[in-house]
Amino acid sequence: MGMLPVLLFFLIGSGWAQQSPSQQGKAQEKKPVVLPETPGILKGIGFSDDVDTLLMYQALYRSSNPDKGYRILIFSQSGNYSKNAAMEALENFQLLYPDEKVYLVFEEPYFKVKVGNFTSRIEASLYLKSIKADYPYAFVIKDVLDMKEYLSEENLE
Repeated sequence: MGMLPVLLFFLIGSGWAQQSPSQQGKAQEKKPVVLPETPGILKGIGFSDDVDTLLMYQALYRSSNPDKGYRILIFSQSGNYSKNAAMEALENFQLLYPDEKVYLVFEEPYFKVKVGNFTSRIEASLYLKSIKADYPYAFVIKDVLDMKEYLSEENLE
């Protein structure tokens, strides 16, 4: 007879532990996606409305995640003389490719040399192909872009 009250306690208690009314309201709340107006950029050259819709989604994503992008990692090393080696790698890259932005970064315990401000992986991959002969071990990485610098470069073009 001692097990019956314990069993009832667990059965009744599990019904109350499902969700509180405040949690149920949170689960049902969904914000609608607001898209910018259709620009119609590509309609005049034979593209469908689907392409414009995709461009709107891309613009929406870019506006909500403006600082996410890609760079190319050309050097990464840790150790006693890694800072000197990283500085040398940065200078060599600037001699070969003076127009591209180069960054020296310390991410403990590595000194890294990263190249470029690319908003798409495709753009970064195309640039990687162009430098692959000089930097065969370079690869594309996700990174946080400096948007002030990126936007100022974009305005210059």
